[in-house]
Amino acid sequence: MLVMGGLLLAFALNALPVFRVRFGHEEGALVSTVSLRLRGTVLNLSALSLSCLLLATITVYLFVENFQPR
Repeated sequence: MLVMGGLLLAFALNALPVFRVRFGHEEGALVSTVSLRLRGTVLNLSALSLSCLLLATITVYLFVENFQPR
C-alpha cells in the first residue's frame, strides 16, 4: 500500500503543473477543457511517465500473481 500510495502521490503532484483543467458554463451546459503544457516541465513529464510505467507494471504483476483460473 505504501509503494502504490507513493506512486499515486508522485503522479498527482507531477500532474498538477503539466495538466490544466477548466470548467465553465456555456449556453446552460457544463463545458470542460483539459490542456497539456509541454514547455518547462521536462522533469515533471519524466516523473509522470515513470510513475505511470511503475504503476502499470505493479498493477499487472499483482493481477497475474493473484489470478487463479476457475
